[in-house]
Amino acid sequence: MKSKKGAHEVVYLTVIIVALLFYLLIYSGVWNKLFGKGISDVKEKLDSAGDYDKDNVINVADKCPCFSGLIENDGCPAGYKIVDDFKGKEIRECPAKT
Repeated sequence: MKSKKGAHEVVYLTVIIVALLFYLLIYSGVWNKLFGKGISDVKEKLDSAGDYDKDNVINVADKCPCFSGLIENDGCPAGYKIVDDFKGKEIRECPAKT
């Protein structure tokens, strides 16, 4: 029974070492290099749900995600007519902001 105290010290020391290594991985940037791809994919998904043209219509519901417009006109400018004869996958990408 005399090794019980020593066993607890080993467990505590192991937990501290693992925590320090985890901290160093995150702090040094190695964590981002190993798992950064997954994080950037999540960021892209969140950006696609944003509001590119800042017209208070999220991109998912915005019929004109690149051009600021009225909420009543599904995010398109006044006078813009929406034609629903498109067949296939809709391309909703906007040019890069400069």
